[in-house]
Amino acid sequence: MKNKRKKIITRVKVWIKVSLAFAVIGLAGLLSVKIVIDIENSKLLHFENKMICGLQPESDRVNVTYLIPVRSDGQKNCWQQDDGSWGAQYDFYISNNTSATVKQWCLNLSLSDNARIDSSWNGVFIQNEGNVSVTSTEEASNTEIIPTGNVKVGFVLYTDELLDSIDFTLVCKLYKNFFENFWFVFFLCLSGLSLLTFAVCVILYFLLKKQSAASDAQIMELIKLCARFIDTRDQYTRMHSAHVAEYSKQIAKVMGKDADFQEHIFFLGMLHDIGKVLIPREILCKAARLDDEEWEEMKLHTLYGAEVLEDFNGVENIREAALYHHERFDGNGYIFGLKGEEIPLEARIICVADAFDAMATDRSYRKHLSKEKILEELEKARGLQFDPEVADAMIKLINTNEIPC
Repeated sequence: MKNKRKKIITRVKVWIKVSLAFAVIGLAGLLSVKIVIDIENSKLLHFENKMICGLQPESDRVNVTYLIPVRSDGQKNCWQQDDGSWGAQYDFYISNNTSATVKQWCLNLSLSDNARIDSSWNGVFIQNEGNVSVTSTEEASNTEIIPTGNVKVGFVLYTDELLDSIDFTLVCKLYKNFFENFWFVFFLCLSGLSLLTFAVCVILYFLLKKQSAASDAQIMELIKLCARFIDTRDQYTRMHSAHVAEYSKQIAKVMGKDADFQEHIFFLGMLHDIGKVLIPREILCKAARLDDEEWEEMKLHTLYGAEVLEDFNGVENIREAALYHHERFDGNGYIFGLKGEEIPLEARIICVADAFDAMATDRSYRKHLSKEKILEELEKARGLQFDPEVADAMIKLINTNEIPC
């Protein structure tokens, strides 16, 4: 059904707009969260504390601990020199207790001025008097510390006394994983689903439009066939249906109606007189004016048209256009005596187009009227027989010669 297809197409267009809006929101949110995370990842963080030898602090951040390992004989790997100083192996562990990855780390240790590093491993050690800085090396594969992971560095150090505690500062960057951020995943899913919906709806829209165009063409051919059948019953009104359809379309355009409405009113105009197929030919083709009884029969063509189109759902309001196109704006029309906006707009437009074509063409009982006379009749019937707005549109079309007469 044409009207059902249009409703479906309208809904699909709404979904296209809604999904596109949500996709934009999702992408904007995704970009915002990424910028925030990138800013956080670019920050250099400083962790400062005092390490106690062998003590593992409980913390949800990046921790540094150290110890003097035990040899196979059960003794700590330390020794006293002849001069009374102590040498020992010190192993340092940098533990990552966060959900981010530690990168670009640098461990700074505060030692006594006379401390001396003899050898080191798993890092680059730079000593400046009592300060020692340790950084990662590619060879040791410790440039990054994954969540819950740790790295080990160490050196042999000679000092006056064994170190029970060391002050340290750890400088590093914490790189958070985008996919572990709730809002990043949320906006990613929102934008992804919205873009998928958008793509599906766009494809569906064009398929429906293609199907609709093909169906419209079939309906149009059927309507033209019916209109030709109607018009061939009376040699004086041949092409009347096509004329009324075209005039109605032009009136709708002047009134500012959209392309869909213009196409719609064209279809209605083609079949507005379909009820005349049930009017006896001797009345329909009578060369003289109709008597009262014949006129009453002729007026029934609007009811006959409504009956014929009762179950036709291909074009919305087509039954109403056939039924009400002879109602007058002042309420003195037929069949029901509707007035003003009680009459559907489509019927009010067809009423003016129908009357114009009747005045502008030869009929069995008279010749066509002049342009001046037609304009005079339209002005006279404005607000009486015709909707003033519709009549004004028709008058404009005549005056600009868009509709010649």
